[in-house]
Amino acid sequence: MVDQIFRLPNVKAVRNSTIVELKGTSKLEKVVTATSTTKETRELQADAIFIEIGYVAKTQFLRGIVTLNSKNEVEVDNMGNTSRPGIFAAGDITDTPHKQAVISAGQGCAAALTAYNYIQRLRGKTASRADWRAIKPVAKAK
Repeated sequence: MVDQIFRLPNVKAVRNSTIVELKGTSKLEKVVTATSTTKETRELQADAIFIEIGYVAKTQFLRGIVTLNSKNEVEVDNMGNTSRPGIFAAGDITDTPHKQAVISAGQGCAAALTAYNYIQRLRGKTASRADWRAIKPVAKAK
């Protein structure tokens, strides 16, 4: 997919660079970059920008503790449970597709609630309900 994108005539990859400035009046017109090594700047004409910082799951510390896939992502179920009871994961280190801030935040919430329920069960207490539809509405007074 990356190769296909880089073959497009209107796409330019700018690697090992930092964005110094975005220019334009009412929309983006130019991007000023500086190389990481020489700090040389250049100005590029642009109508749009997509910034990708790369992705490498930093999960080496979990090797042998929970199940990791071939990309070193933590395998989780839809509630944030890993292969090891009591260890939960969410966000960019998981095998969940579409790792974006909103999805990571939602997964974090689900994993936190799952962890809370796990602790409640260890204490012999009632866990929170996972399905709000299971709660019956309060009858309205006449």
